[in-house]
Amino acid sequence: MTGLRTALHDAEVERDRANDARHRLEMALGDLPGRAHYLQNLLRGRIARLEVEANALARNQTRSRVEREIDQLRELSAHIDRVLPPNSVFDENADSRTMRVSGPPTNGTERPARTEAAEKDPENVSSGAADFRPVAYASAERTLRVEVLGGGSEIGGSAVLVEGGGSRILVDAGVRPNADSPRRAAPPLIAKALEGRLDAIVVTHGHNDHAGFVPKLLDDQRHASTICTPATAALLPEMWADARRVMAQQADDAAEYGWLAPLYGEAEVEAAERSLQPLPYGRARNAGNLTVQLFNAGHILGAAGVVVSAGDQRVVITGDIYNLPQLSVGAAQLPPRLAREADLLVIESTYCQRSHRDRASQVTDFVRAIEEVVAAGGRVLVPAFGLGRAQEVALILREHLHDAPVLIDGLARPISEIYQRVAGLDIFGGKVQRVDNRDRYRLMRTFRSGVVITTSGMLSGGFAVPWAQQILPDAHAALFVCGYQDEESAGRALQRLAERDDPTAPATLNLYTETGPTAVPVAARVATYSLSAHADRNGLSEIIDELSPQETMLVHGLGRDQKEYRETLERAHGRRTVRNDLPWSGSE
Repeated sequence: MTGLRTALHDAEVERDRANDARHRLEMALGDLPGRAHYLQNLLRGRIARLEVEANALARNQTRSRVEREIDQLRELSAHIDRVLPPNSVFDENADSRTMRVSGPPTNGTERPARTEAAEKDPENVSSGAADFRPVAYASAERTLRVEVLGGGSEIGGSAVLVEGGGSRILVDAGVRPNADSPRRAAPPLIAKALEGRLDAIVVTHGHNDHAGFVPKLLDDQRHASTICTPATAALLPEMWADARRVMAQQADDAAEYGWLAPLYGEAEVEAAERSLQPLPYGRARNAGNLTVQLFNAGHILGAAGVVVSAGDQRVVITGDIYNLPQLSVGAAQLPPRLAREADLLVIESTYCQRSHRDRASQVTDFVRAIEEVVAAGGRVLVPAFGLGRAQEVALILREHLHDAPVLIDGLARPISEIYQRVAGLDIFGGKVQRVDNRDRYRLMRTFRSGVVITTSGMLSGGFAVPWAQQILPDAHAALFVCGYQDEESAGRALQRLAERDDPTAPATLNLYTETGPTAVPVAARVATYSLSAHADRNGLSEIIDELSPQETMLVHGLGRDQKEYRETLERAHGRRTVRNDLPWSGSE
């Protein structure tokens, strides 16, 4: 009987969800213009998928049939444009039901013609100065809708779908850390982004958990542009190329157990690079009938918060944000006119239930611990994220550790070179040197005193693994963790070993090496230092209070922590919060 009641309850819940989804769709569609735009998005998505299918077929009857269907769908799309052009906008001087046309009719598949000035100055186009126009909206189309497709109550796989005015953009498309197969690496609900045409993908910053899925997504959305800051545009090609190399190696390693296809290859990475459209902080750019502007989010080089506008509605999506300065980048800068009092703030919550220790004291303790190990003739391994944390650690050591040699290896090396070129920082030089690929394994045996900074930050791969194989068994050496560790990562397992009741008891750490899973003895000193580039509980509360949104949604964190922090925001700060597992609509 209990089972029947449970099944009945589940069926009622599913029915209510379906009814709610239908009502939301009806509200989003509005009257005839809204329904026409919705139908156009469906048509364009179907046409794009059929074009990919046709291109993969040989010249035969099947391809001819697909091409006929494409022609029929294009004819239907063109007919809708003739009857009700998609650029119809609200005329403020007319009756609220009157529509006027702004600009020539278009089916939405062609980009605006380049002006003479743009042909002479391409940089002017990429900065957003030439392609922004204010957009007005019919009342039925101005409602923004936000749905979290990934990275809601987990850290990684970030993706937020924003729709309005008949247009659709995706803010971030990241991969999930430690996914055991390419299928599980995608944002969990990414299929919803492919239900219609995306006008743009906006990337908040270059970390793979926010940008690593973009090349795969663009293979299905070939007309979409990728909007990001100029610094992020400089970093992404290196990040994508490294991700491609790692996935190719994983595929080779798994071949004996069955083929494991990478998410994307070199062609997809090159296509993603061509899609990049740099947008400086504060400039406006249209993405269909939505307007996008970026602001400095701190965190790492080029990191940006995103403001999406439709009419008088605004949604602010912070991406990863840090409101305190670092040596490698400054603090987040929250523009009051642009970002304050938005209809919705979507904010990360990685450390919403933690308070960071004073950063200056953490840096002091970190440097002192390294000096102790080096003075005793030992070496220190600092596994660090190749983008952001490695550069911060290198700059800290360059400023405070004057006598010990510092080696930078792995992805951290080319990313540091981009930091030097784009941000003008002095990372290499003096005691801070690159590891040459030809010398790496010799140095692993002969480098006895100093510091090695290399990827990956969670000891899940990269050159940090062979370095750790050499250093962890050495009682005179040390490994210092200085970044977030996923619960399933080798780095987190090492932290747990360091916290065991008897730190002198023999211990081993399982690392995935070139020869497969390997148990590595742990005799080295292990410690963790908080050099986070994410705002903590107090920092998040300060940002939310300063931006003062109508409603707040927490993402990029752990569900149990988010629940407690939401209660704190509502009770102690008087903030209205919304869940991240349901779509948000500005009409509610």
